[in-house]
Amino acid sequence: MLVYSLPQHLFEVTLNRVFTSDLVIEKLRDSKVKENPQEIYQWSNFAGYYPEESPNRRKIAHETYSLAIQFNDSNKYSILQALTNPK
Repeated sequence: MLVYSLPQHLFEVTLNRVFTSDLVIEKLRDSKVKENPQEIYQWSNFAGYYPEESPNRRKIAHETYSLAIQFNDSNKYSILQALTNPK
């Protein structure tokens, strides 16, 4: 399925310096995305493709945390799970 393989393809593009965490953050701030826990999860999942202590991962994590706090515990924990290493 394209949805599950897309993050890996974008990570490969990132290695060529074409795709950055700033684009993920821009998408997370989109009004249609920031109110939808599933969309936040999908975009936040890109963080897992960066090394744990990298600035890119931290940027995505910071934005994800700021969005996750608005949801109930179940959605919040699901969103935060996206920050771990990708499946």
